[in-house]
Amino acid sequence: MHCLICSRPAKPIPAINQIASATACEHCGEWEASGPAIATLATMAGHQRMQALRHAQVNSFMGRRPFLHGLG
Repeated sequence: MHCLICSRPAKPIPAINQIASATACEHCGEWEASGPAIATLATMAGHQRMQALRHAQVNSFMGRRPFLHGLG
């Protein structure tokens, strides 16, 4: 599996949100994304994917995984 954000090797991990898929990447860290967000990430350029993750990281509560949703 490859990270949808940076395209480096990653592994799936159990998601906290029921509607999400979770990924652990050595470069990007752990994050979750909804199904529609995953589809949108696949169409974005690399810098846009990184911006989306950074936005989710800034807006997540301390100790919680960033959750990507509502992209588009």
